Amino acid sequence: MILAGLLLITVLLVGVSYAVFNSYASQDSTNTLAATCIELEFSGENSVNLTNVYPINDSEGLKTTPYKFKIKNKCKNYLEYIVIVSVINVTNPLDSKYVKVNLSGDNEMNSVALSSLKSIQTPASLSGYSIKENYVLKDGDGILKNEERNFEFRMWLDGENEETWTSEQVESKNYQVKISVIGTVKTEPKDDLYVAALIDGEESTTFPTTKDYTATVNCTRKGKKIDANESIEWTGLKWALTTTITDGNTRCNVEFESLPTWENPGKNTLLAAIKNGNTVQTPTTTPGTEISVDTEALLASTEDDYGTSYYFRGAVTNNYVQFANKCWRIVRVGGDGSVKLILHNDNTAGAANPCNSANNSTSAAFARYSGTTYTSAFNTNYNDNAYVGFKYGTPGSSTYEATHANTNKSTILNNLETWYNNNLKTYESVIDNSVWCNDKTNVTDTSYDPWGWSPNGLGYGTNKTYYGATQRLISSTSNSAGGTGPSLKCNGELSKITSKIGLIAADELALAGYAYGLENSTTYLQENATDVWWWSLSPNDFFGDTLARVWYVNGSNGFFGGYSVNRTYGVRPSISLKPSTNVTGNGTSTNPFKVIMN
Repeated sequence: MILAGLLLITVLLVGVSYAVFNSYASQDSTNTLAATCIELEFSGENSVNLTNVYPINDSEGLKTTPYKFKIKNKCKNYLEYIVIVSVINVTNPLDSKYVKVNLSGDNEMNSVALSSLKSIQTPASLSGYSIKENYVLKDGDGILKNEERNFEFRMWLDGENEETWTSEQVESKNYQVKISVIGTVKTEPKDDLYVAALIDGEESTTFPTTKDYTATVNCTRKGKKIDANESIEWTGLKWALTTTITDGNTRCNVEFESLPTWENPGKNTLLAAIKNGNTVQTPTTTPGTEISVDTEALLASTEDDYGTSYYFRGAVTNNYVQFANKCWRIVRVGGDGSVKLILHNDNTAGAANPCNSANNSTSAAFARYSGTTYTSAFNTNYNDNAYVGFKYGTPGSSTYEATHANTNKSTILNNLETWYNNNLKTYESVIDNSVWCNDKTNVTDTSYDPWGWSPNGLGYGTNKTYYGATQRLISSTSNSAGGTGPSLKCNGELSKITSKIGLIAADELALAGYAYGLENSTTYLQENATDVWWWSLSPNDFFGDTLARVWYVNGSNGFFGGYSVNRTYGVRPSISLKPSTNVTGNGTSTNPFKVIMN
């Protein structure tokens, strides 16, 4: 199942040399791969054709005509598959770092340089070809009988970084690739239960021994809910599902023993454990305006982009999670059911229970991403509005969109990804691919000016600009805590960055108990994080001509404010676990929620 494309790069001389990107791709007939009981149908249409197109930026590349192909499992076996793009050995080859690719369908992929993707050795099925290198376009999930996956593949010459090229690097180069789909027979994952049950609409792991309640269950496949809720009934002996839930080959036939406090033996979902172990309360003090009182320790709620989110606030002591040989604290449950965590103990010493207070230190909550180093600049440069971005566009641009395009990774994102690959990669089956809110919304209301800067709010170049979190957390009339109040709703598509790893947002810090310009050493986030100041995810402002600033926490006293992105502060990673993640424990430091890897 191979698509071959020949890309020829030449140069037109019109005063200045510009690279022209030509490609040829064809698919004459449907290819199938059959081995024992495997049969994958691979069909392609609309071959890639970028003839006589200059190097283009990503937004233009995504508008080009894609190569479309479909994978279909036509036999009874459950299959797992990967999509590979292989670079063929040619004379005078172009370096893969100049080629951008995008594969859409069955989850979106960011447009990336081909060379930045995971590389693998040449599969045995491609041994007959002279292959230079292989990159994984898609590490797919499973595919059941008669299921299919549809994809669109695009490839173009990278025009985003054209100014860094020399003519020798691109002119008269050759480039040839092959796309392959490799399927492997696997044991089909067993169906599981989502949470366990809903008793009168509330998630619960306890089943009353009476018919006076309305109970339902949800089924999932690989952690994703399927179908509508189906009723279960009390038979006088046990709870039993009245109908079979079906979804293709998926079934949930459920019987529950009628124990007074029935629980899924030995484990529970983290989502259910949080909700069953906490009463949702109203904060004692208004988030973002005052310091939490010493006795405030609760689970509260507010809305996010997906529904109702439940967040921990104050000096809570029942939100510890042991995962990936490290300890984490639960920040909140998202409206989509995902559970956001923040690092509590990197556990470089390998303690059996890194959550136990005996293993605390002043800097345990920070990630050692390079040897013993746990501090980093947010961005090395700071003299442009672009550098407030966790990902950012082109510094020096004359538009907000170009400045804040999610093209370049920040210094701290690169360091976070290094730590993730070294520490969490093997555990990512339970880690959500989260949307992180790096709120780059520029405040265009120039009457908002707490520091008397006379901003224009343009958000590009060196224009004085306040950003969204600042307006929410700092009073409009004075340089003090206040503002319109923290929000978990993300503003603007450029603010939304999909990643397995990120940082806690300023609004989440305000909900946890911090307030601008004030100190708070009582919130749960202070434990193990007093050694240095540490970064949040949220832009603060661009001040004067040379200072991009991001929100931070002063570890020693809990002071909450903003400072220049080139400062080296603590790196405190955040991740989200999938709603269906199973755990044991009760969330205390001596008996933390412990993630069970299936």
